[in-house]
Amino acid sequence: MVEKKLLIKDQAEKIRQKAKLHDKSVGEILDESEILPERTIIKAYSILYNLPFVNLGDYHIPYKVISRIPEEMAKKEYVIPFEYHDNILKVAVAKPYRLRKSKTGVISKYKEKEKVDVKLYLASKKDVEEAFKYYHQGEKRKVVVQEGIAKPAPQKKVLRNILDVLLAQRAINPIEYKKVYEKATEQHKTYEDILRSDKIVSEEALAKSLGFLYKLPYISLKNVDIPYQVITKFPQNIAVEYNMVVFDAIGGNVLKVATSKPENRQVKEIIDFIRSRNNVEVDLFVTSQEDIKRALANYSQGPQKRSQRARLSQQDVIQQKPVAPQPQPKMVPEEEKPVSAMGKEDVKEAIGELDLGTLLKSDVVSVDQLKQIINQGLVPKIVAAMINFALKKKASDIHIEPTYDKVRLRYRIDGILRDIAIIPKSLHPAIVSRVKISAHMRIDEQRIPQDGRFDVVFKDKLVDIRVSTLPTVKGEKVVMRLLDKSKGIISLEELGLTGEPYKRVVRNIKKPYGMILATGPTGSGKTTTLYASIQFINSSETNIVTLEDPVEYEIEGVNHCQARPEIGFSFAEGLRSILRQDPNVIMIGEIRDKETAGMAVHAALTGHLVLSTLHTNDAGGAVPRLIDMGIEPFLITSSTNLVIAQRLARKICSRCKEKIALPPPVLKEVEAEIAKIPESAKIKIKKPLEFYRGRGCNQCTGGYSGRIGVFEVLEMTPKLDRIALKHASGEEITKVAVEEGMITMKQDGILKALEGITTIDEVMRVTVVAE
Repeated sequence: MVEKKLLIKDQAEKIRQKAKLHDKSVGEILDESEILPERTIIKAYSILYNLPFVNLGDYHIPYKVISRIPEEMAKKEYVIPFEYHDNILKVAVAKPYRLRKSKTGVISKYKEKEKVDVKLYLASKKDVEEAFKYYHQGEKRKVVVQEGIAKPAPQKKVLRNILDVLLAQRAINPIEYKKVYEKATEQHKTYEDILRSDKIVSEEALAKSLGFLYKLPYISLKNVDIPYQVITKFPQNIAVEYNMVVFDAIGGNVLKVATSKPENRQVKEIIDFIRSRNNVEVDLFVTSQEDIKRALANYSQGPQKRSQRARLSQQDVIQQKPVAPQPQPKMVPEEEKPVSAMGKEDVKEAIGELDLGTLLKSDVVSVDQLKQIINQGLVPKIVAAMINFALKKKASDIHIEPTYDKVRLRYRIDGILRDIAIIPKSLHPAIVSRVKISAHMRIDEQRIPQDGRFDVVFKDKLVDIRVSTLPTVKGEKVVMRLLDKSKGIISLEELGLTGEPYKRVVRNIKKPYGMILATGPTGSGKTTTLYASIQFINSSETNIVTLEDPVEYEIEGVNHCQARPEIGFSFAEGLRSILRQDPNVIMIGEIRDKETAGMAVHAALTGHLVLSTLHTNDAGGAVPRLIDMGIEPFLITSSTNLVIAQRLARKICSRCKEKIALPPPVLKEVEAEIAKIPESAKIKIKKPLEFYRGRGCNQCTGGYSGRIGVFEVLEMTPKLDRIALKHASGEEITKVAVEEGMITMKQDGILKALEGITTIDEVMRVTVVAE
């Protein structure tokens, strides 16, 4: 509080002495003396304990939730359980110093006894005391008695959108409701857009209803004279584009912002970004579009016409839950701290698009240059430099890994994880928060994994970055996966499919029905192979639908769907819906369970070409894997056309490639494998055998640059069908497939090594697990 200038040092010292004299905590003295408003104290606790604030007035707490903590304990410790989901109990705390005094024993004992995870929030004493009433509602719903018959109490109608609110307020009638609904659906617009364009309700009525819907206070700006130095805390182009203005600033810690479009998701994202970037509190209000236009005129008054801040009358603000925060009295006179204005590029970052060129004067081309930027300690620049250098090195993943005394920065380049730099541990929280803000993740949640994404602009290319955080005992680990969408879909030949394997793939993707499976571990390029296959058969006569999680590339003419298991739109459920869309070709991101496998087989048997991925070590293991999922063998053999197993091997750098002689034992092993290759594939092999490596240069990494696929393509035949029906193992299926002319992954890799595309060492590395 002293640091935030909410208390002066003398006051703080008196409070400490009083606490020591009465053998009480500082929190108890603050609580009893009411030196500061409760809201100010809560804010300080939020910073101290890193806990979010919750307004309990927004919750109706079910008895089965509140009864998880006994009433006596709740009243003694001033805690209230208010939500329970997925074995996580959310508990509001009004007097956190009590928990600290008992060394969180109450919560720890409860967690241990009940075997649940407890997530703490801060709440006001008034809210917690008000919430105690829920202990007396009983386990059963209240009933009302009418004419001697017990009936359930009427349930409160849920207001899901602005039309529901306006109808409930009788601002529109059912006919107008239907008209707006149909017009918005037909024109693919929001209800708010139709209400504004057709002027069905007044701007003021619409703004008040939006405030009610989004639990934001309404304000009229008609009589508010906004000083130039206040309104320009947002640049004019941002204010105009997002219909939001700063109309008041309290000290350097609180901004009051009004918007006419709270339904715009980007408004909330920008507000969250401002809070984090400037470490200020932002109070959001709803106002009418007319008031926003009127307020924008204040940009033209110029600094020389600065007017005194207008006082807001009580009639100007209509309070609705949650109650708008009130200005805090200053304990010490202080100069207003300027809040840095937010530029266009800041907005790009806030809404998920970041131009690296705005943060870096030039590309980061060396580790030494990256380390220099890290040593400067400027977090936004550090994160931008990490991403920029990763893109320059063509890395697929960035790993930020905390240890006890430092943070490791590692890149996955050509499939190999490499140490890049060490980051001071003191910068770790700020770097993680910076990444979370860009990826629209919760910066206050550090105990559970989170996923998010954002885009960056790099040399006029849009790069998609997927972010995953994982809490570890040493701090949050962050992994960013980089995907350059501008590269487009590469062809089957560019993937590394040649000769007989290429012919088998083309032959089967041209079939009108059946199932094609791509197998291999995570990161082996399975999805890329399926995309290349889809691109090969994509035409105006074909209806192709994909179901993925996430959608990695978008192909023109293909209908891409994003699976969302958290809302019930799983692969199995999505596949049911796709089958009603008259598809010719269906791509499923991954077969994960029996239900999805069964639906895929059913689709393949009913006249659809189905492409999907499966996690097995080799092509022969696909059939036993499906059987293990619970699919009958006769259904598998009837539906499966082709199985592609693959790995990614690093390519030799063309700039420093040179011939080498293999050690005799390795050469002997390679010659033995070449002898097993089908005669049709041996035609291209030149004698004597020649092998290559990359010497290493400033254009590559250890003699390698880029990757290429090594494949084995198993085409189902009558003989393979017969042994599969007998529950043959993967090894048995592979053995028969080799006898019928299948080239194994190792053999395919050796052929590529003989062509000078990769090295024997690399082939042995990526195929040893497939043997």
